Amino acid sequence: MDRLTSGGILRTGERLRSVTGWLELVMQADGNVVLYRIQNAVPLWASNTFGQPISRLVMQGDGNLVAQDAQGSPLWASGTHGHPGAELVLQNDGNLVIYDVARNPLWATNTLRNFNIPTMRTEDARGYSYVETSERWKLLCQGLPCFTALQWPGYATAVIEDVIDGEPVVIQLWRGWCQKFLNNPVFPGGIGAEVGIYRRDPGRVLPASLPFLPAPLGAFYTSAVAGLDDTQVWWPAPDLGTKLEFSLINPVTMETVFSVGPQRSYWLTRWMNEDSYLKYTADQGFRIPILPDAYILEYRVNGRARRWSSRVARADRVPA
Repeated sequence: MDRLTSGGILRTGERLRSVTGWLELVMQADGNVVLYRIQNAVPLWASNTFGQPISRLVMQGDGNLVAQDAQGSPLWASGTHGHPGAELVLQNDGNLVIYDVARNPLWATNTLRNFNIPTMRTEDARGYSYVETSERWKLLCQGLPCFTALQWPGYATAVIEDVIDGEPVVIQLWRGWCQKFLNNPVFPGGIGAEVGIYRRDPGRVLPASLPFLPAPLGAFYTSAVAGLDDTQVWWPAPDLGTKLEFSLINPVTMETVFSVGPQRSYWLTRWMNEDSYLKYTADQGFRIPILPDAYILEYRVNGRARRWSSRVARADRVPA
């Protein structure tokens, strides 16, 4: 359900979800009403009513959106009364909007997000900025196979054969410095890592063209995959709904550079932007590895912990 129509109620623990499934509005047990981007659990907006005895969010018949306690007393409101029949809509663009019956916007969270670009930018409490693969980019890339040639000096990969829910899978890891394509900041890249969950699919036809990619990048990919057989490629497995998380560890200090997840996805990514990495390097007193692919990758797949710490294509299980 992506909306509250006139008279609709969202009770504690219930939520609205966008049609794409990328956003949700949650009526939390702590009294706060929060709009989240699901992929990284980042709050985009909140009613700021944490700790108040709110038990429901009501789209009243008079057009006012009201957070009430169990007795029906209002503790937060949108101030849009006087517009009977108005409804609340959680849009695919990240905006939460109240519309009147003529589809005029009356109130909005003003949380628009561009899901059409390849990456989404985030920032942590230390002021370091990152990019992560966007939801739409992951969707577009579901038809692309992976293979070991997708690596280069400074950005290493490892491939692990495993089993998830009784099904054989291929886990592919990357770590190090992934250069942004054409130096474009909206493309994936920076110092970071990836964890991908794939399966072999014998007989599946390799893509001949990739119209959603810039021509030079599409040509690089199709050229790299040309001639590979079924044993050398593996395909995204989003249907497994795997819970992924990882941390990038500085092998010099053994401290965590950053962490990401958990997410339920076939592909978890995060890269620290180059300007932030320069700041991180200075903040660490230049105690960093000489080679960017020497960082340690600790990751979890459905709660099972592993570590990739060597410079060879091997990942070892972390003792529980």
